[in-house]
Amino acid sequence: MKAPPLLPIAPSWYPGHMRRFFTRLPELLARTHIVLEARDSRLPLTSINPEFEAALERWRQSRSNGLCERIVVYTKRDLMPRWGEEPLRKVLSKHFNHRVHFTAEGKPHTIRRLHSDIVSLVKDRADQSSAFNVLVIGMPNVGKSTLLNGLRWINTAGAAKALRTSPLPGLTRTTSTPLKLHTDPLIYSVDTPGVMVPFLGRGEAGKERAMKLALAGNLAGIKESLFDTETMCSYLLHKLYLFNPKAPAYMSVLPPSSPEPTTTGEFLESLATRLGALQKGGCLESRESREMVCPLVENWRGD
Repeated sequence: MKAPPLLPIAPSWYPGHMRRFFTRLPELLARTHIVLEARDSRLPLTSINPEFEAALERWRQSRSNGLCERIVVYTKRDLMPRWGEEPLRKVLSKHFNHRVHFTAEGKPHTIRRLHSDIVSLVKDRADQSSAFNVLVIGMPNVGKSTLLNGLRWINTAGAAKALRTSPLPGLTRTTSTPLKLHTDPLIYSVDTPGVMVPFLGRGEAGKERAMKLALAGNLAGIKESLFDTETMCSYLLHKLYLFNPKAPAYMSVLPPSSPEPTTTGEFLESLATRLGALQKGGCLESRESREMVCPLVENWRGD
């Protein structure tokens, strides 16, 4: 849709366990050699937490020597377009100087590459410590625990998952016990609670950031239940239009030769025509509308 929808006010969600973890973060970083910061591949910029940026810069400045490396891991690579990885890598390399990896659940080779990079970094400094520590951080629901389970599996093939995972945010509320990622050199890792930014921003920028996080599926703790499903659909259609105004991706699901819809209602009616879901008289009731909107959003997420 060409016209953007009206977005609700951005919610605020910063429970006590997040605040407690952030208070402990400097202490944890003091014992850390490598930081893995997990972000969502679908929202590479929106899933950046500025709170981490400041803390990690202080960490880097405080470590005059010794291993002090940051790796940003873009998880859920399988949910972004195949062609998107290399252009994103190039843009990131121009603006940031940290290492970058893309991983996908069910794609072990992406985890092996990351594991090999970690081991290589440690081997170059193996004389500096008898054991090395990796700290995994990120916003809620970006896949930190899944990532760490995968890294542990490389070291202990066939081992059961050490960390529970959930599609809902807030499952990890305390730092985990150290998990062994490699034996020689000895590398341990710790999972941490996801930390949301206390404030998403003012005005339209804050509203849009919250909508992106909710549309991605409870990302960063922004629960999709806080938003009307049809509003999320309208926002998704609008962004797809902006991405390619001449041939929006959503036109592929409508009947051939359909005129381009100008509202979400027109889109849903056209989609209902193709699915044979219109009521007598050509009307689309709100219940049928919701039943079509939900799969549309879920399909975009990759659920």
